[in-house]
Amino acid sequence: MAKLSPEMEKLLLTMIPRVVGWLRMGKELTKSEIKVFRKLYPDIVQFAENATIEDFLEFNAKYQNHKIYGEHLKVFLTQEGVEYLEYLLELAKKSSAEDD
Repeated sequence: MAKLSPEMEKLLLTMIPRVVGWLRMGKELTKSEIKVFRKLYPDIVQFAENATIEDFLEFNAKYQNHKIYGEHLKVFLTQEGVEYLEYLLELAKKSSAEDD
């Protein structure tokens, strides 16, 4: 798994409800939203640029029984959840390439 510090894991966990909300709304992020997200959370975006879907599923497995975020993480075990994670990972990689 791509390495995350304990602080980064906590930050990623706190973002899970937002991402689940995006998934449920079928939200496609705009370029301006991506730019803002990259500025606010550069370490998370860098992780996503280098991560695989397996990295996120491993992270998910580690915290799926978490008392606060566990229910949110279960969404990513569905086909729809995996597809949305793949979409976000591809978006992170694509936005990084556009910045270069």
